[in-house]
Amino acid sequence: MSRTTLYWLAVLALLGVYGGSLLALAYQLPPTADERLYFSCGYHLVTYLDWSVYHLRYQGPLGLYLNQLFAGDLDPAVYTSQELMPALALGRLGIAFVALLTAALTFAAAFAVIGRGGALLALALFVLNPMLLGHGALVTTDMPHALATLLATAALLWCVQRPSAQRALVVGFACGLAVGTKYLAAVFVPLIAIVAITAVVARGDGQREASAGRRLKVGSAALGAMVVGGLFALHAAYLFTQPFAPAAGDAYRSAAFAALDAPLLRQLPRVLPLALAQGLDFMLSTDGVAGPRAGYMLGAYHESTPLYYPLALAVKTPVVVLGAFALGAVALLLPSRRITSRQRVALGLLLALIVLPIAALTFGTSYKLGVRYLLQLMPLMAIVGGFAVVTLAAAPSAVRRALAAGLVLAVVPVGLELRGIWPNAIAYYNAPAGGSDAGLEYFADSNTEWGQMKDLGLVRLEDEFGALQVVTRAGGPRFGRLAIYFDQLAPQSRQAAGPSDHWLLGFEPIGRTQGAWRAYDVRPDDYERLAATDPSGGRRRELVIAYLAEGRLEEAARHQSLLSPSDSLSVLASTITRWVRGQRSEVRGRARRSSTSPSVGSRSAASTRCPTCSPARGRLRPTSV
Repeated sequence: MSRTTLYWLAVLALLGVYGGSLLALAYQLPPTADERLYFSCGYHLVTYLDWSVYHLRYQGPLGLYLNQLFAGDLDPAVYTSQELMPALALGRLGIAFVALLTAALTFAAAFAVIGRGGALLALALFVLNPMLLGHGALVTTDMPHALATLLATAALLWCVQRPSAQRALVVGFACGLAVGTKYLAAVFVPLIAIVAITAVVARGDGQREASAGRRLKVGSAALGAMVVGGLFALHAAYLFTQPFAPAAGDAYRSAAFAALDAPLLRQLPRVLPLALAQGLDFMLSTDGVAGPRAGYMLGAYHESTPLYYPLALAVKTPVVVLGAFALGAVALLLPSRRITSRQRVALGLLLALIVLPIAALTFGTSYKLGVRYLLQLMPLMAIVGGFAVVTLAAAPSAVRRALAAGLVLAVVPVGLELRGIWPNAIAYYNAPAGGSDAGLEYFADSNTEWGQMKDLGLVRLEDEFGALQVVTRAGGPRFGRLAIYFDQLAPQSRQAAGPSDHWLLGFEPIGRTQGAWRAYDVRPDDYERLAATDPSGGRRRELVIAYLAEGRLEEAARHQSLLSPSDSLSVLASTITRWVRGQRSEVRGRARRSSTSPSVGSRSAASTRCPTCSPARGRLRPTSV
């Protein structure tokens, strides 16, 4: 069998493994917190052309269309949470198809820029990345955004190779698709536009001695082509049904639109689809509007978290991907005899397109919503990692062998970690970070848990440790075998900065379900020792409350006698508050148990509408409603 045959068999094998894993995840991973809403909005958008669906305030419609590729005529609103999974799996298949296309395009782009060896390595790095695997099977817009970003990047690299106004048109169209998928793509559009137009101007009309006037004319044509291509793609994303947006003024709330003061600038929004302009204005006006809130990171709450996205990328990306990425970036420094000028330009652009969104998210927004907001960069990182073959080829043989062996060995921890947490691939943390069980040491958001293990995680803990008493944040100190969900132990954000202060954090957990659940065995003698070492008296106050909850009044009185009068009043207030909250929880529990859930297939007038959608405005496909 020839090397060429083996090469293509390896490519097909990697794509097959990736596709098979996506298919398994689509059916095995329990629903995450936001998938139902994404799925419902996609259904109502495709079925009714309802441009007022809630999620269009946060992103364009293209990613929502794609979760309906294989969904047929399923309305998620008629399914209970327990019945949703088979229907949701069909929505996930649409996104899995997008993920497989993204993997194939990553290989194709790397093949065009680096060659055979680099393309195979880039594809392997893509397939080995649990973030691209886990999020590739979720009904969200993150993987469609990754595909659209990769298309725009590939179009730019193609344009730079042989610049022309025609290729600039394609670049503009690809950028329009990216923004029509997720507004975040607007971050890199200016850079892509500048590079593409500069390349066209530098080439002129193909003549080395083109005049300045001629270059200006060619550059203007390229700019016009990009604008036309981008606007066409944006209006196509809304199926050419949206009216043009109004001029900047009272119709908008954000400072960005208000800054368009000049008469000509005020007219700029008028070329945009109305829903797009409203979505951009909403995002720009609500970023940080709730005021400063402290976000959880590294076990404490911080008012400013500029390290959030770099840290998330560092701990959620496999070491083999990070190592290959570093080696690939080094190729930019190699002498010209080791790397072609075309490869150097492509590598430089890729690195710029990776760094710019990270910087924009780090310093330009208060949103800290998980590494999935960097998912669009991971295919680009895989391509940069493919340049590692260029770096290795330039290294001495001994160094080359050592580095190659290191990359191969770094694959092993990824496989072992995925095997241990399957199907919860999105909870992956790399080995230096401590693995998935250490997730809550870093973040208390979708990086660690997104609702997918809320039921299954508790079941797994109880299978191992027996019956556990579930503790909420408001429950107060107690003894016994306890289980607590991650958002009760450390909420994602709070008003004040400082260390996380939940009373259970002083004890060592006896078990974990990745970052979702922790199990504790809290015994009185352990609490006594903890209280004896706490000079502030806080632990002793907690101990008194725990004894009171057990009805052990003598022990409670003994420890309360050691407290100051103010601490004793604090114990009394905490006990009363805990009792009131317990009564409220009991009432809510009875109300939930007395309510009935709609059966599969039942369609009332209320159930056929998404709760966040307005009345239908059109129809794209027939339904059985």
